[in-house]
Amino acid sequence: MSTFRQLPFETISAIVNYIDNLQDLYQCTLINTAFYKLANPKLWHDPTKVTKLSYYDFVGILLNGSQINNLRTLPLGHYIRQLDLTMVLEDHKMKAAIVLLFANTPLLEIVTIDYSRLHLINNPPTLVPEYLPILCPRLQEISVLGYTDDFLKNLGNCRQLRVLHLDDLYIDTNYDGLASLRNCQLESLLVDATGWKAKGSIRDLQQLTGLSTLTLITSDDWDTELAEQLLFLSPRRSTNMAFPRLETLRFGYYGGEGVDTRALVRILTAYSQLQDLTISVTDLDIVQGFVFPNLRYLTLTESRIPSPETARSWIKACPALILFNYESNNEEYEVFDYRSSDMRRIRSGGPL
Repeated sequence: MSTFRQLPFETISAIVNYIDNLQDLYQCTLINTAFYKLANPKLWHDPTKVTKLSYYDFVGILLNGSQINNLRTLPLGHYIRQLDLTMVLEDHKMKAAIVLLFANTPLLEIVTIDYSRLHLINNPPTLVPEYLPILCPRLQEISVLGYTDDFLKNLGNCRQLRVLHLDDLYIDTNYDGLASLRNCQLESLLVDATGWKAKGSIRDLQQLTGLSTLTLITSDDWDTELAEQLLFLSPRRSTNMAFPRLETLRFGYYGGEGVDTRALVRILTAYSQLQDLTISVTDLDIVQGFVFPNLRYLTLTESRIPSPETARSWIKACPALILFNYESNNEEYEVFDYRSSDMRRIRSGGPL
């Protein structure tokens, strides 16, 4: 009769791969060395998803665990690939714990630091260590609130970084560090910065030619001139795109009048692969003679609601569109939301 000790390593691996329950994975680590080596990385892959401990106590477990050498081939922190640091927002030892945490998780790939609270706005914390990218150079996805420019400058150390979401949480940052991102393999960038104007960092942003998703929520006046400066390397050649792989583009703003119809058509014509566009417009007009075949989501914001003929022309110009959202940012704030069934009716000549 076979026992667990006699099972081939491949069989044990197949067994562990089928187990998702964390309690069962923990029990596997107690069977023997082979089960431990296979179950432990899976058990510790994303520990903050389940732990109820404070950060400080959690780090204590990692440090104490690293002293036990009976079965472990690596310290516990080396198994961790993902951390969501939103567990205990009121932990007074949180800052010291985060420093220790990143120092003991050098193979981390995904991190989220989110501690947004309304009562923190007047005195925003900066708990994101500026040396996080140095301690965890294998990071592939980063989403953080509240950071310094030194943190941005160190991001170039994360050569495998693909996704970066930044929210400055009203902290004054000059964003000079964006230039370091040229060393990364960035595919998705989101910047929500109330006090920053992207206009001064256009050259740094245009170095990120591998972006497929770009979201900028800034205090810029996102008018025709600024949008074209960012999206095109030359003001005259519409094919000279700054971001040739772009599929999702979202401009948010805390002010500004928006782009005109000519600029909107130019953007959609040059970036024909765009599938999702959110942008503020001004004096939107009827579009004729153009087809934007890949656009699936279109959100436009303007101070007035367009005429029915204008809305109909844009719906017909985007045959793949499954969501058309039009918002007026005037005092009445009206929203027109057209779904797939609405657009099929409109394209066939039905009412808006």
